[in-house]
Amino acid sequence: MRGSLILKNDYPIIPWESEAIKKLRAKCQKPTVVEEPFARFFLRRISIYFTIIFNKLGLTPNFVSFLSLLFFFLCGFTLIEGSPLALFISFICYVLGYLFDCVDGEMARLRKITSQKGAFLDNIIRGNTVIISFAVILSIVYLWGVVPLGIGLLLYTGFTFAFLSLQIPLSYELTFTKKDEEDPVYRLRKRTFFDQIAFWTGVPGFFTILLIFIPFNIYFSSPSIYLYFLLLFTVLTFAKAILRGVLTYIRM
Repeated sequence: MRGSLILKNDYPIIPWESEAIKKLRAKCQKPTVVEEPFARFFLRRISIYFTIIFNKLGLTPNFVSFLSLLFFFLCGFTLIEGSPLALFISFICYVLGYLFDCVDGEMARLRKITSQKGAFLDNIIRGNTVIISFAVILSIVYLWGVVPLGIGLLLYTGFTFAFLSLQIPLSYELTFTKKDEEDPVYRLRKRTFFDQIAFWTGVPGFFTILLIFIPFNIYFSSPSIYLYFLLLFTVLTFAKAILRGVLTYIRM
């Protein structure tokens, strides 16, 4: 009984789960204390079932990582148009991208395998926030009528590959660096009030709030409210980047 209570506190579970699933969580998942809110309250509760299914299908963790990259790219690609259907598809793509980013690590821990290629792919995936934030900016200029949709999609695709040309060598260096140092700002966030601020002003919070704007866009047949939301998110992103840079520099 005590083991079950400890497990319940340390890992996100679903009440009706079997003890076998709970033990599998302890084997494959990270404790909730190190998880971001979107994963802690939602994704990790269902990711273990995808891990079991993908493992039985014989998929590799690295293949699942590639799926995560693909869905994060599609998330930004579909976001630009700003229609209710496009926003819903973008939300689904984001959830799948984040979900598979959880699953690849769980599969690796389940099989007791670690690889430098897997760590390399994980480091690339961490850059998803950059391309999605750029998609938000492109959505703003498209909804303002500055550029046509086709040009916006082309710019997004070009920016993604340009970003990858930088992210790939950086990820390689991170994978093979011998110094394991944690971001000082990230240390501040862990299970504190700053954790909630980071969530609601970041990409996970953006897509959580996005669900509210889908029915708004349908009911009012106008993207104006959604456009203001995009502008607010962009301003917060700029402010966070500046603040994070200053705090990181001070704490070095």
